[in-house]
Amino acid sequence: MKLSRRRMLWTAGVGLGLPWLGSHRSVRGDERPVRPRFIALYSANGMHMPAWTPADLGRGFALSPILAPLAELRDQFDVFGGLHNTAADIDTAGHHATGTAGFLSARQAHRSESALSLGVSLDTLLDPDALALGLDDGQAYGDCDNGFSCAYSRNVSWLDDTTPRPKLADPQLAFDALFSGFDPAATAGERQRRRVTRTSVLDAVADQTEALRVELGQDDGNTLETFLADVRDLELRVEETAPACDAQRPDEVPVDLETHAEVMLDLIVTALRCDLRDAATLMLDNSASDRVYTSLGITRGHHELSHVARALDRTDDLVAIGAWQVDRLAGLLKRLHDTPAGNGSLLDETLVLFSNELSDGNRHSHEDLPTVVAGGRALGREPGRHVVLDADWADLLLSLGHRLGLPLQTFGDHGARILDEV
Repeated sequence: MKLSRRRMLWTAGVGLGLPWLGSHRSVRGDERPVRPRFIALYSANGMHMPAWTPADLGRGFALSPILAPLAELRDQFDVFGGLHNTAADIDTAGHHATGTAGFLSARQAHRSESALSLGVSLDTLLDPDALALGLDDGQAYGDCDNGFSCAYSRNVSWLDDTTPRPKLADPQLAFDALFSGFDPAATAGERQRRRVTRTSVLDAVADQTEALRVELGQDDGNTLETFLADVRDLELRVEETAPACDAQRPDEVPVDLETHAEVMLDLIVTALRCDLRDAATLMLDNSASDRVYTSLGITRGHHELSHVARALDRTDDLVAIGAWQVDRLAGLLKRLHDTPAGNGSLLDETLVLFSNELSDGNRHSHEDLPTVVAGGRALGREPGRHVVLDADWADLLLSLGHRLGLPLQTFGDHGARILDEV
């Protein structure tokens, strides 16, 4: 069998890039195998697109009013325009449900209150135990949008074609689920042994490694063994110097929206920082949410405003809501940027996706979805641009999957093109 000179070992969400076989390259010095991570933030009811879209393209673009909270992080994210979710764009009513269902699956939801049919979401492909959080909970049964099950409107993370991942809105319950069996009083040595045993890349790809050994000649076999020994040594040294996972259980369920959001973002960063999860999602709203943002001085529900703001000359309210949502994104990116990981920050090893089930909430449009992709410098990205892609949403998810090391050829109902810009 002819071997590719560059290979990946892959299993259960773990990707390990091998050295160039035939040229003695391996991990050396203080380098560490990158552990790709993924976070998705979902917002609802569309955006006021005139206040979202930057006026110019490329690098150094001027931030729009809604994107202004990201000013201090402008070299850490891209704004992507021209994305359309074909799978969500049905001919009849139900666009909130289909857009939310297709947010991380890029598949068309089956119209039914009980007979669910969708597809595995991107976060689940990276991490089968991905963390799913929301600021609102609610039952996943009944009709929430013109015959579509509430499961489609209240979940973006899906375990398989028929099963949404249970979403947690109570921070205390989320903490307990996340840290089940975790002992913060364990010594550094105990934490090291426990975490290396659980998370070693080499253990995860052991079967593939054995199969590869059979294919290699002596020189490449020696290269592989040296590489694997280096990886194990680095894992142990990283664990020896890693900061203690000092997470604290939330004292109570927050009563105000801002505190609730901040606690949930803290939990996500903690989950990644402590190597408890590699993927997480946070729904800032449920689909078609009519939340009243009283803290912003707004007196009408968000869903209602998405339809009547222009007629009532209240588009400033939509801009304020959008900026509030983006400010939550900014807070997440700053946390990740300030958290060391590998040879950089946790943001460098993480792809962060922020978007919506719609662009224009009044017209229920799935065209030109408001999209930010941040982070990923250790995964080969160079963010800091405004780019119009003219591509399907499924192509974006496929491209993000490739950045994360997932061996995908297609994704969703229409994803078949890798976008170099992503």
